[in-house]
Amino acid sequence: MRAENARWLQKSRCTPTQRTSASRSSPATLYLGMGDKFNEKEGMALPAGSYARMPAGMKHYGWAKGETVIQVNGEGPWIIEYVNPEEDPRKGK
Repeated sequence: MRAENARWLQKSRCTPTQRTSASRSSPATLYLGMGDKFNEKEGMALPAGSYARMPAGMKHYGWAKGETVIQVNGEGPWIIEYVNPEEDPRKGK
């Protein structure tokens, strides 16, 4: 996945299977945080070449500053459950 905006944000969510996310490009940085709500102060920076593992059911969120390429691996099916359903970008407003 490529985050092209100067700032990309993925609201808090969880998945029923384990996921691994990796930051693949620089100079931008991928950030990941754990919990029910987005908190920029609690996020962990993942510069290019680093990765994070999210166990099944772990509530987490992510964002990037600058253009970055993100690789996400996991077992199917690919399901995303948003903590707050109103923040699900797949649903029209």
